[in-house]
Amino acid sequence: MTEINDATTGPTIREVGDTAISAHTTVNIEGMTCTHCANTVAQAIFDVPGIIAVKVFLEEGKAMFDTNAEVSLTDISFSVEKAGYKLVL
Repeated sequence: MTEINDATTGPTIREVGDTAISAHTTVNIEGMTCTHCANTVAQAIFDVPGIIAVKVFLEEGKAMFDTNAEVSLTDISFSVEKAGYKLVL
């Protein structure tokens, strides 16, 4: 897993090597106020099995993620809410 965090110019990114992507999803995230929040949301999404890449855009309040398997938005929402934030479709 690699992690890149450039709070001034880009998103928080987490990804796993070279893996085939089966879906790309963008969602809104409520409650993020700082880079730490973006990192926490990225990790919460990345912890869901089947997630291979996550980008969290703090200023836009958005998260984009790629999956290599069928992943439930309910599972992702639960993980994000457990971390203290809210996923909004």
